Amino acid sequence: MDTDPLADVGPPRYAVESDDEDEYNPLSPTRPPPKHDLDFEFINTGKVTAKTLVFASLEAGRIWAKGASLGEQLGTVAINKKCVGMIFNPGWADAIVIVSEALTRLPVWAQYPYAKYVLDQFKPTKLLLLDSYAASSYIQPKYVPLHKAPVRYIALESNTSIPKYFEPFSPPNLIQSTSAAFFSLISLSRQSSPQSSAEVVLFLFPGPYHPANPPDDLTSTASILTENDNLWPHELTKSVQEVLSGGTHKWNSKGGERGSSSSREKPRPRDEGNMYL
Repeated sequence: MDTDPLADVGPPRYAVESDDEDEYNPLSPTRPPPKHDLDFEFINTGKVTAKTLVFASLEAGRIWAKGASLGEQLGTVAINKKCVGMIFNPGWADAIVIVSEALTRLPVWAQYPYAKYVLDQFKPTKLLLLDSYAASSYIQPKYVPLHKAPVRYIALESNTSIPKYFEPFSPPNLIQSTSAAFFSLISLSRQSSPQSSAEVVLFLFPGPYHPANPPDDLTSTASILTENDNLWPHELTKSVQEVLSGGTHKWNSKGGERGSSSSREKPRPRDEGNMYL
């Protein structure tokens, strides 16, 4: 007697009718996009006036600020009563310094409004951005070991003040942090009013890993930032500080030189004058 070896086998997936819930229903109600209310507040506890703005974000801001001798905090940029940017006016530069997202991480939808608010408040003629890029996943023609990854930069125009050992940040690589929002705003303003737009340079430190995805809402950076100050060699931070200060002030490393790759990261607890460019 002939037997069918496939008699007890279930039908192919494509032969099974899908449930109603799998079918697309054009009449089904759609959810309206969520409304995001942003209440910006500029808390100024001192006289903060300068034409140069140094904006340091996330890990780059946290590490650089520790050894940059920024002095006493003079103000805060808050969103919905949460501190996002801490304002300083260091003695070594005629510049405003904002260390951003050290306490509160911004979602993508808040980055552009935040950048526009900061630019409208300070109206800088020169904007220097500090951030980081994922050196381990950086796309380039030739492989570069992580410990030899350079500081990279993006500038809207050629700038002879940038050291030759800094390398351009090239396509198809992307920056998707708040720094990109600042760069986009300045670039768009140049198209409409080239004479009145600010000069802008973005310096990028080589981070060992891809940054965490932005949150859906304003959230603490406790689960994002680390206490590891050795994410890149301290010589790179010193070289950027030399550019920012025109060689008049050195960055003071407090954590020693870059440790081994086995060093463990601890989670963070809750909680124009003399500018060279």
